[in-house]
Amino acid sequence: MDSAVQEFENLTQQDMAFLERLGGNLPFLADLSLADVTVYCLRSSGEATAIAQARPHSIMPIHAEALIGKPITAEDDPAVFRALTTGRRSNGQRDLPGREVTVFQEVWPLWTAKRRALAAVSIETSLLERERHLRRGKVFSQALR
Repeated sequence: MDSAVQEFENLTQQDMAFLERLGGNLPFLADLSLADVTVYCLRSSGEATAIAQARPHSIMPIHAEALIGKPITAEDDPAVFRALTTGRRSNGQRDLPGREVTVFQEVWPLWTAKRRALAAVSIETSLLERERHLRRGKVFSQALR
């Protein structure tokens, strides 16, 4: 993640340290939530780039390929851009481009201390795993959030 984070000029040392710590915890979150977890930062060009990614080990991942360093546009993933530009969380079903698969996606904005959207965390899971999550205990679901 070091090299991916270093490319963003608008990140402070504190921001980079936070994103590094977050990246270290993504595999744990991916396995607990049975979902692909990706962290995106916005570039000055209007594109976003994945700077960290984790895939679950206990089920087939949504994304078989690495997304780190690949740019996306608002057309590719509107929810990620909504989180990065407005700071709003969103969730819902989405079709993956180029594949005949529908996934459930939650996107959470991450804030700097100055209330600026630093990054967006996208959590994507299959619709079957989403149903299983809905049937889990309330306490587990709250802890996962």
